[in-house]
Amino acid sequence: MKILKKILTITFLFLLASSAKSQIEINLKKSFIESIKDKITVTLDYNLDAANDRNIDVYPDFYSPRGQSIKQSRNSTVLILAGRNDFIGLPLIAKVFNVKADSKAIDIVSNNKGNIIRLNGVWRLWCDYLENDNIIQGANNEVIKDYNSKHVFELAPVLRINKENLNGFDEKINAHRVVDAETAIGKYSSAKCRIVINDSIVTLITQGLVYDYADFTMQLNSSPEIKDDGMIIFCDVFGDNDNLLFKNLKMVFIKNSEPEKTVRKLSKGDRLRVLGIPRIDLNEIDSRIKISETDKQVLDGNLPFEMIILSVLDN
Repeated sequence: MKILKKILTITFLFLLASSAKSQIEINLKKSFIESIKDKITVTLDYNLDAANDRNIDVYPDFYSPRGQSIKQSRNSTVLILAGRNDFIGLPLIAKVFNVKADSKAIDIVSNNKGNIIRLNGVWRLWCDYLENDNIIQGANNEVIKDYNSKHVFELAPVLRINKENLNGFDEKINAHRVVDAETAIGKYSSAKCRIVINDSIVTLITQGLVYDYADFTMQLNSSPEIKDDGMIIFCDVFGDNDNLLFKNLKMVFIKNSEPEKTVRKLSKGDRLRVLGIPRIDLNEIDSRIKISETDKQVLDGNLPFEMIILSVLDN
């Protein structure tokens, strides 16, 4: 019995240590949350520090967990930028999907390192590959030397660099970390989030989530909410074997993208298989903050997330 108790104690301490190690604190300004929560995209001046323009990552062909092959351009690549913006106040990674070898985007980036360029893209706050990090908005403004630097804030995808419109997001995305719906949505929906409010600062205490790209089927529950830069629809999420994984999840669609054009033709109850990436739902964070004035319990719960829809996989 003593040996069993010792084993259980060691196991508990190990799990506790593992949990503590993966804890992430993101400190954001209340004013920032208010200003960005309803936006799909942002346009900003970007201090371009680094990029992989000389060594662009060529992702493998699209991986479909359900066994369907999807044709891809052999030249499809991802251009990754690292830089800063005073409004964002966090290390800012920007991703241009499906860049071709002769893309003007590569020329603009190669000729402007150390300079300010103008970017428009879909904002994304998410905890990829972080452990035991304390991130403070506006804490430093140091030059970022590596495009693979740790970060919680992205523009993904980038839609415009300076005056150059980018249409790569409108193709099937070459994603090298696609995860099946059950795994991805299961991880997103089970993640915890505690909100701590301190005057003008909001701290989100959550965990690292390594899954980026999710392959799932969505079923429309509502009419689209049209915005200047796209639209939002609430949908149920299904995986393989018609398993219902999440009810009434917010889906974010980029204006004039293939997914947006496709969904405009659908009706409530219709289904579509898509590729999406998650981001923290700052609108829900703001809502919980307001409700907490009369109910503190809402500050402890699951991490609120929404899905940015990148590609239609089948119709």
